[in-house]
Amino acid sequence: MGTKVVNNGVMHAVMVVLIEAFAMSTKLGVPVQTMVDILNREEGLMRPLVHRVQERMADGNYTGGMSVSNARKDSVLALETAQNLGVPLFATLASHTPYEIAEAKGMGDLDYAALATLWENWASVSFEKK
Repeated sequence: MGTKVVNNGVMHAVMVVLIEAFAMSTKLGVPVQTMVDILNREEGLMRPLVHRVQERMADGNYTGGMSVSNARKDSVLALETAQNLGVPLFATLASHTPYEIAEAKGMGDLDYAALATLWENWASVSFEKK
């Protein structure tokens, strides 16, 4: 039961993010299939799961990689672009907040997977494999 609830929650949240992304890319004139092809690559949609969760979070290794500061910058750019295009980004806006929190906590140079440490503190959990 718990696995199904978590899986469905992830799938439904990802669906909203994908709809937002495709609305924005369509307004930018990017063909839908081009975005599907980009997100379907190894470095696409699965990269956060495999490289960030399965590797970095499991090892507690947040050095190197794309920094929180750079991810925050990209998030701001996406939000500004969407605003200029008139595309609402509800889920993307909500996902931006932890980047602001992490930056304010001095985590800017760490890999953006270090956002996991925020939840480790908030929820009293550990993501590192034992």
